[in-house]
Amino acid sequence: MAFRILVVEDDTATRRGMAQLLTGAGYDVTETASMTDALNLLSSNTPDLVITDLRLAEFNGLYLAAVNPQRIPVIIVTGYADRGLEAEARELGADFLLKPVKPSQLLAVVERRLPVTENGESFSLARRWPRRRPSGELNARVDDTFVRVLDVSYGGLRFIGKRDSSALSKQSFRITFPKAAISVPVRVVWQHDSESNRLCGATVPEEWQLHWRHLVDSVA
Repeated sequence: MAFRILVVEDDTATRRGMAQLLTGAGYDVTETASMTDALNLLSSNTPDLVITDLRLAEFNGLYLAAVNPQRIPVIIVTGYADRGLEAEARELGADFLLKPVKPSQLLAVVERRLPVTENGESFSLARRWPRRRPSGELNARVDDTFVRVLDVSYGGLRFIGKRDSSALSKQSFRITFPKAAISVPVRVVWQHDSESNRLCGATVPEEWQLHWRHLVDSVA
Protein backbone atom coordinates (compact mmCIF):
# COMPACT_ATOMS: atom_id res chain seq x y z
CA MET A 1 0.00 0.00 0.00
CA ALA A 2 1.37 3.42 -1.00
CA PHE A 3 2.33 5.91 1.67
CA ARG A 4 -0.06 8.85 1.99
CA ILE A 5 1.31 12.39 1.74
CA LEU A 6 -0.58 15.61 2.47
CA VAL A 7 0.63 18.64 0.49
CA VAL A 8 -0.40 22.04 1.91
CA GLU A 9 0.45 24.90 -0.45
CA ASP A 10 -1.60 27.98 -1.42
CA ASP A 11 0.19 28.53 -4.73
CA THR A 12 -1.77 26.40 -7.19
CA ALA A 13 1.03 25.79 -9.71
CA THR A 14 3.53 24.81 -7.01
CA ARG A 15 1.03 22.56 -5.23
CA ARG A 16 -0.02 20.73 -8.38
CA GLY A 17 3.55 20.34 -9.58
CA MET A 18 4.58 18.86 -6.24
CA ALA A 19 1.56 16.55 -6.19
CA GLN A 20 2.32 15.37 -9.73
CA LEU A 21 5.94 14.63 -8.80
CA LEU A 22 4.96 12.63 -5.71
CA THR A 23 2.14 10.78 -7.47
CA GLY A 24 4.51 9.81 -10.28
CA ALA A 25 6.90 8.47 -7.65
CA GLY A 26 4.23 6.10 -6.35
CA TYR A 27 2.79 8.01 -3.39
CA ASP A 28 -0.89 8.58 -2.57
CA VAL A 29 -1.19 12.38 -2.49
CA THR A 30 -3.86 14.66 -1.04
CA GLU A 31 -3.46 18.38 -1.69
CA THR A 32 -5.03 21.47 -0.17
CA ALA A 33 -4.46 25.22 -0.01
CA SER A 34 -6.29 25.61 3.30
CA MET A 35 -4.89 25.33 6.80
CA THR A 36 -8.38 24.47 8.05
CA ASP A 37 -8.67 21.59 5.59
CA ALA A 38 -5.17 20.44 6.48
CA LEU A 39 -6.02 20.28 10.19
CA ASN A 40 -9.18 18.31 9.45
CA LEU A 41 -7.26 15.88 7.23
CA LEU A 42 -4.67 15.32 9.95
CA SER A 43 -7.37 13.91 12.18
CA SER A 44 -9.85 12.35 9.74
CA ASN A 45 -7.53 10.90 7.06
CA THR A 46 -4.19 10.78 8.82
CA PRO A 47 -1.31 10.94 6.32
CA ASP A 48 2.12 9.35 6.72
CA LEU A 49 3.89 12.64 5.97
CA VAL A 50 3.02 16.33 5.54
CA ILE A 51 4.69 18.77 3.14
CA THR A 52 3.66 22.35 3.79
CA ASP A 53 4.53 25.87 2.73
CA LEU A 54 5.67 28.14 5.54
CA ARG A 55 3.36 31.07 4.76
CA LEU A 56 -0.29 30.14 4.23
CA ALA A 57 -2.32 33.35 4.13
CA GLU A 58 -2.58 34.37 7.80
CA PHE A 59 -1.27 31.01 9.02
CA ASN A 60 2.21 29.63 9.60
CA GLY A 61 2.99 26.15 8.29
CA LEU A 62 4.96 25.43 11.45
CA TYR A 63 1.62 25.17 13.22
CA LEU A 64 1.06 21.79 11.54
CA ALA A 65 4.22 20.51 13.19
CA ALA A 66 3.42 22.10 16.55
CA VAL A 67 -0.12 20.65 16.86
CA ASN A 68 0.84 17.26 15.47
CA PRO A 69 -0.27 14.79 18.19
CA GLN A 70 0.80 11.67 16.29
CA ARG A 71 4.25 13.03 15.42
CA ILE A 72 3.64 12.73 11.69
CA PRO A 73 6.82 13.77 9.82
CA VAL A 74 6.62 17.32 8.46
CA ILE A 75 8.65 18.96 5.69
CA ILE A 76 8.54 22.76 5.53
CA VAL A 77 9.11 24.22 2.05
CA THR A 78 9.56 27.97 1.79
CA GLY A 79 11.01 30.69 -0.38
CA TYR A 80 12.12 32.70 2.67
CA ALA A 81 15.49 32.04 4.28
CA ASP A 82 15.07 32.69 7.99
CA ARG A 83 17.47 31.08 10.44
CA GLY A 84 15.13 31.66 13.36
CA LEU A 85 12.22 29.90 11.66
CA GLU A 86 14.52 27.15 10.45
CA ALA A 87 15.75 26.58 14.01
CA GLU A 88 12.15 26.49 15.23
CA ALA A 89 11.26 23.96 12.54
CA ARG A 90 14.17 21.74 13.57
CA GLU A 91 13.12 21.94 17.21
CA LEU A 92 9.68 20.71 16.19
CA GLY A 93 11.25 17.82 14.31
CA ALA A 94 10.50 19.20 10.83
CA ASP A 95 12.79 19.46 7.81
CA PHE A 96 13.29 22.93 6.33
CA LEU A 97 13.82 23.25 2.56
CA LEU A 98 14.29 26.45 0.54
CA LYS A 99 12.56 26.97 -2.80
CA PRO A 100 13.23 26.21 -5.54
CA VAL A 101 13.62 22.58 -4.43
CA LYS A 102 15.00 20.11 -6.94
CA PRO A 103 12.74 17.07 -7.47
CA SER A 104 15.55 14.70 -6.51
CA GLN A 105 16.20 16.64 -3.28
CA LEU A 106 12.55 16.61 -2.23
CA LEU A 107 12.12 12.90 -2.98
CA ALA A 108 15.27 12.04 -1.05
CA VAL A 109 14.00 13.87 2.06
CA VAL A 110 10.56 12.27 1.70
CA GLU A 111 12.08 8.79 1.63
CA ARG A 112 14.31 9.54 4.61
CA ARG A 113 11.36 10.72 6.71
CA LEU A 114 9.03 7.83 5.90
CA PRO A 115 9.08 4.64 8.00
CA VAL A 116 10.32 1.30 6.76
CA THR A 117 8.06 -1.46 5.53
CA GLU A 118 7.27 -4.55 7.58
CA ASN A 119 10.11 -6.55 6.04
CA GLY A 120 12.62 -3.84 6.93
CA GLU A 121 13.15 -2.49 3.41
CA SER A 122 12.70 1.19 2.73
CA PHE A 123 9.72 2.11 0.61
CA SER A 124 12.02 3.24 -2.18
CA LEU A 125 13.21 -0.35 -2.62
CA ALA A 126 9.72 -1.80 -2.39
CA ARG A 127 8.22 0.00 -5.36
CA ARG A 128 9.04 0.58 -9.01
CA TRP A 129 9.93 4.10 -10.11
CA PRO A 130 8.61 5.28 -13.49
CA ARG A 131 11.19 4.73 -16.22
CA ARG A 132 12.44 7.61 -18.32
CA ARG A 133 14.22 7.44 -21.64
CA PRO A 134 17.34 9.60 -21.95
CA SER A 135 16.78 12.72 -24.06
CA GLY A 136 19.70 11.62 -26.26
CA GLU A 137 21.92 8.58 -26.63
CA LEU A 138 23.46 7.86 -23.23
CA ASN A 139 26.65 5.84 -23.27
CA ALA A 140 28.42 4.54 -20.21
CA ARG A 141 31.32 2.27 -19.31
CA VAL A 142 31.83 -0.70 -17.01
CA ASP A 143 35.59 -1.11 -16.62
CA ASP A 144 36.72 -1.06 -20.28
CA THR A 145 33.38 -2.25 -21.65
CA PHE A 146 31.04 0.31 -23.23
CA VAL A 147 27.31 -0.09 -22.61
CA ARG A 148 24.25 1.73 -23.89
CA VAL A 149 21.70 2.95 -21.38
CA LEU A 150 18.12 2.22 -22.50
CA ASP A 151 16.25 3.97 -19.71
CA VAL A 152 16.72 5.33 -16.20
CA SER A 153 14.60 5.82 -13.11
CA TYR A 154 15.19 7.15 -9.62
CA GLY A 155 15.67 3.55 -8.54
CA GLY A 156 18.19 2.42 -11.17
CA LEU A 157 18.63 1.79 -14.87
CA ARG A 158 18.52 -0.69 -17.75
CA PHE A 159 21.48 -1.04 -20.08
CA ILE A 160 22.82 -3.31 -22.80
CA GLY A 161 26.35 -4.50 -23.55
CA LYS A 162 28.28 -7.34 -25.13
CA ARG A 163 27.34 -10.77 -23.83
CA ASP A 164 30.93 -12.00 -23.66
CA SER A 165 32.07 -9.09 -21.46
CA SER A 166 33.57 -10.32 -18.20
CA ALA A 167 32.76 -6.94 -16.59
CA LEU A 168 29.03 -7.58 -16.98
CA SER A 169 29.21 -11.06 -15.43
CA LYS A 170 29.57 -9.65 -11.91
CA GLN A 171 26.64 -8.92 -9.64
CA SER A 172 27.97 -5.56 -8.46
CA PHE A 173 30.23 -3.05 -10.20
CA ARG A 174 30.60 0.64 -10.98
CA ILE A 175 29.15 2.22 -14.08
CA THR A 176 30.80 5.40 -15.38
CA PHE A 177 29.11 8.16 -17.34
CA PRO A 178 31.94 10.05 -19.09
CA LYS A 179 29.89 13.10 -20.16
CA ALA A 180 28.53 13.60 -16.65
CA ALA A 181 31.92 12.83 -15.07
CA ILE A 182 30.37 10.51 -12.49
CA SER A 183 30.87 6.87 -11.55
CA VAL A 184 28.09 5.12 -9.63
CA PRO A 185 28.03 1.68 -7.96
CA VAL A 186 25.15 -0.54 -9.11
CA ARG A 187 23.79 -3.99 -8.30
CA VAL A 188 22.42 -6.17 -11.09
CA VAL A 189 19.01 -7.58 -10.12
CA TRP A 190 18.23 -9.31 -13.42
CA GLN A 191 19.79 -9.96 -16.82
CA HIS A 192 18.74 -11.43 -20.14
CA ASP A 193 21.13 -12.75 -22.79
CA SER A 194 20.53 -12.75 -26.52
CA GLU A 195 22.90 -14.23 -29.08
CA SER A 196 25.43 -11.41 -28.82
CA ASN A 197 24.17 -8.94 -26.18
CA ARG A 198 23.35 -8.87 -22.49
CA LEU A 199 20.46 -6.74 -21.18
CA CYS A 200 20.77 -5.81 -17.49
CA GLY A 201 18.55 -4.19 -14.91
CA ALA A 202 20.38 -2.66 -11.96
CA THR A 203 19.67 -0.65 -8.81
CA VAL A 204 21.68 2.14 -7.21
CA PRO A 205 22.57 1.93 -3.47
CA GLU A 206 20.64 4.18 -1.10
CA GLU A 207 23.70 6.22 -0.13
CA TRP A 208 24.20 7.20 -3.79
CA GLN A 209 20.57 8.11 -4.46
CA LEU A 210 20.98 11.90 -4.29
CA HIS A 211 23.89 11.90 -6.80
CA TRP A 212 22.06 9.43 -9.02
CA ARG A 213 18.85 11.42 -9.11
CA HIS A 214 20.69 14.57 -10.06
CA LEU A 215 22.04 12.61 -13.02
CA VAL A 216 18.58 11.25 -13.91
CA ASP A 217 17.11 14.77 -13.85
CA SER A 218 19.87 16.03 -16.15
CA VAL A 219 19.67 13.32 -18.81
CA ALA A 220 15.96 12.38 -18.95
